[in-house]
Amino acid sequence: MTAAYAFTDYRAQGQTIPFVIVDIATPPSGGLSLFNLYVALSRSKGRSSIRLLRDFDNKVFQAGHSPELLAENDRLDKLNHETLHQLQSTIIFHSEIHRPNDRADPYQKVNCEGETRSVGNNVPL
Repeated sequence: MTAAYAFTDYRAQGQTIPFVIVDIATPPSGGLSLFNLYVALSRSKGRSSIRLLRDFDNKVFQAGHSPELLAENDRLDKLNHETLHQLQSTIIFHSEIHRPNDRADPYQKVNCEGETRSVGNNVPL
């Protein structure tokens, strides 16, 4: 007899497990998503260290993602795009504010509030 323990695919995320026995049969709660399958089958170090507990329905690998998951992915993509745009606008805005002109003192530093202060050692920024 070999000691073992079990946990859900949620608990297994991010872990690499030396030897894995996976049950991808349809659970009593309904079904498996492609995400569940990916997590369950990708926890081992390789094909030689994973075993399937029992037969399963091949259709589980042909299922599409749920509409809710696709909608959430679209929402996150839009948020990512908006965040990158805002970050790039902020960087451009701040670089224009802090760009020294020809008559600027090269020994001054401009903080985020637009205030200037002298920098020691007379080393240009």
